[in-house]
Amino acid sequence: MMQNNDTARFLLKVLAASLGVSILIKVAGPSLPLQGLQARSLNYIAIFLITLPSVIVGSLLLIKGRS
Repeated sequence: MMQNNDTARFLLKVLAASLGVSILIKVAGPSLPLQGLQARSLNYIAIFLITLPSVIVGSLLLIKGRS
C-alpha cells in the first residue's frame, strides 16, 4: 500500500512540474525578443520549447528509477 502512495505522489509531482513548465512557456513565450530571427531559427526554438516538458519529465523518471 505504501508503494502505491509514493508512486501517486511522484506522478503528481511530475505532472505539476510539466504543468508549470507549460504555463511558463505559454506566459513568457510571447515576451521573448524573437522578432529578428528567421523562420528556421524559430522552428528550432519551437521544437525545443515543445519538447522541454517531456525531457524534464523523462529526466525525473530516470532519476527516480535509479534511486
